[in-house]
Amino acid sequence: MFDIKDFHDPVRILSDNGIEAGSITDIIITHNHFDHIGNADKFPNARIIINKKELESFMKGNGLGEVRKYLRGNPKVHTFENSIVFLDFFRIQTIGGHTEGSSVVFFTYRDEQYCLTGDETYLYDNINSLIGSGSVVNHNKNLSFLKELNKSGTKTFIFHDNKYYNNPQQFIQVLP
Repeated sequence: MFDIKDFHDPVRILSDNGIEAGSITDIIITHNHFDHIGNADKFPNARIIINKKELESFMKGNGLGEVRKYLRGNPKVHTFENSIVFLDFFRIQTIGGHTEGSSVVFFTYRDEQYCLTGDETYLYDNINSLIGSGSVVNHNKNLSFLKELNKSGTKTFIFHDNKYYNNPQQFIQVLP
């Protein structure tokens, strides 16, 4: 549907970097679109954290049948409504702009605040110019989030921005 070229399987990327799928202990899913929830079934030992509305919406859909089957009734799936602190380090916050329960992940390291933005922003220009992401269910929630990021000085990781494409490093390391 999206004519994705040069898709690289995440399980393969991890394996190529010496990390086996079975060693992954936790997965945070920011929202239920295929490029964020797909392959969740490939990590059999992982606890999965997802917003309750996002999981419910995904389970009502049709695509990614194997993932849906894996998540249904799985005791390793943990949901939350507004926010949750995970591993005493990550604060997962529901924004609800991109999708009804879409979330972002904040953490602080060496006195710097970071945010994994999910799809609440696609490009750095969304934050810098305060231009909504475009693909949203609630423009006001999305724009409010972008304004907060803009004024806070939070460092962001925006995974649809081409800044990360063709990076010689497979992973960008933040933590030691």
